[in-house]
Amino acid sequence: MKQKKTHWPLLTPGDRLSYALHTLGIKWKDAWAAMGITMDMLAKYCSNKTKISESRLDLLLLKKEVSKKFILNNTGEPLATLQERLDLLHLEKNIFNKIRIDLRTSNIVDILSTASEKELGLFEKLAAKIQKDRKKIKSALKK
Repeated sequence: MKQKKTHWPLLTPGDRLSYALHTLGIKWKDAWAAMGITMDMLAKYCSNKTKISESRLDLLLLKKEVSKKFILNNTGEPLATLQERLDLLHLEKNIFNKIRIDLRTSNIVDILSTASEKELGLFEKLAAKIQKDRKKIKSALKK
C-alpha cells in the first residue's frame, strides 16, 4: 500500500520554523535552549502568535545550523548553507568591533559577562523598564 505524502504548509515563519526543527531532527527542548527563550515562547513563535526576532534566529543558526533565510523568506533549505553561517560570523565580528570601540558599551558587556543569574534577571527587568519608558516618551512627543 502506498503511503500518502503529508503536506506541511509553509505559509508563515512559524510554520517554517516548526518544519525546520522537525526536518532537522531538533528537539524543542534543544531549540528553545539554543535560542535562549522559554518553551512557551517557542510555542508562540511556531503558532505565529509572536513575531520571531532575528537575534533569536541568529542564535538558532549559530548553535543548530537552522537557516534564517528559510524561516524568514522561505528560500533555500532548512539547513543553513556554509555561506549563511559565514555571513553570520562576519556580522558578529562587526558587532563585536563596534562594542570594543564604544567604551561605555564595552564596560556594560564586561559587567554582564560576569554577572550571576540573579543579577542578569535584575538587569533584564531594568532594561525592560527603560524600553517601556522610551516608548512612552516617544508617543508623548508625537502628540
